[in-house]
Amino acid sequence: MSRLNIIKKNQSENKESKIKTILAIAAGKGGVGKSTVSVNLALALKEKGYRVGLLDADVYGPSLEQMIPCGMEPVEDPQNPEKLLPALAFGIPFISVAHFKREATIVRAPIANSILDEFLHTVEWGELDFLLIDFPPGTGDIQLTLMQKACISAAILVTTPQAVATLDVRKALQLFLQMGIPILGVVENMSYFEEEGKKFFPFGSGGGQALAKEFAVPFLGAIPIDSKISEMGDLGESLFEKAKESLGAKGFEVFTDTVLSEMKNLKKEEVQVREKDSKHVEIFLNGEWHALSLHEIQKNCPCARCSKEKKSDPKVALLEFSLMGRYALKITFSSGCSRGIYPFSLLKKMV
Repeated sequence: MSRLNIIKKNQSENKESKIKTILAIAAGKGGVGKSTVSVNLALALKEKGYRVGLLDADVYGPSLEQMIPCGMEPVEDPQNPEKLLPALAFGIPFISVAHFKREATIVRAPIANSILDEFLHTVEWGELDFLLIDFPPGTGDIQLTLMQKACISAAILVTTPQAVATLDVRKALQLFLQMGIPILGVVENMSYFEEEGKKFFPFGSGGGQALAKEFAVPFLGAIPIDSKISEMGDLGESLFEKAKESLGAKGFEVFTDTVLSEMKNLKKEEVQVREKDSKHVEIFLNGEWHALSLHEIQKNCPCARCSKEKKSDPKVALLEFSLMGRYALKITFSSGCSRGIYPFSLLKKMV
């Protein structure tokens, strides 16, 4: 394949995506109900007529298969053997490592990253209005891989009211911001319960609102403690079919309406990069295309080889490039180096 064809291929992968919006559902910690929020947000969006998909990115502790038992297992696409058709239930396509491993999952990080890459690019998701990614707990290598491989539109941070929960959620929120991913807002799960018309706050109150205020992001709502939420999740049934009048269903309906409202306010700043010639790429900024020298970009490569050659090789040329999520550009130079990842914040300073 020629250099130009490789470049066109890398650019077209984003342009030809059939997924309009990718939302990350994250917390930076376990136990706050990310999967519960992911599943019920997906079901609520489906109820409103949107085409929704679910990706369970928790390789070590997948739970979506329990909460949405599949009517159809993942199968090889008969029209394209290199693609995989996702599982399907409630009209929602979804994929989880639990579909392939029934025993305890012991996977090293590089293999986990490879699995997630397959889920993102090998699964034939079809045309979707939303793909929800149920992020694994933590703020490490797997989370970074997801942010680099998926062009995430925005993130929803899930917390519970306690201060100890917001500590880890704060770290996750900061990581998304560092990676150039917009924060759609914070939702507080297990916020309160009602009895005889009165609200009680067994885990304290205000943690989610305080976190949203601290980072100047929207507070997306409070999900109540309701036995119907956990009951439907354990049974793998839809909260909106079996318990539509429950407090939990109403809480998720309000939350979903707020999410859709905030989506309208989300600034869509799609990064565009193209080849100008063999010695330059162009970045679209402030309504104009700006040329950047490959030689100048390579000066910022961290590898030892480029450090030696950066002052003596002004003729370095482009072999290929690809976008790393919403925050950086990865370049393969004619020198053979492909280790450098160049944040858009750096490229903008070079304009």
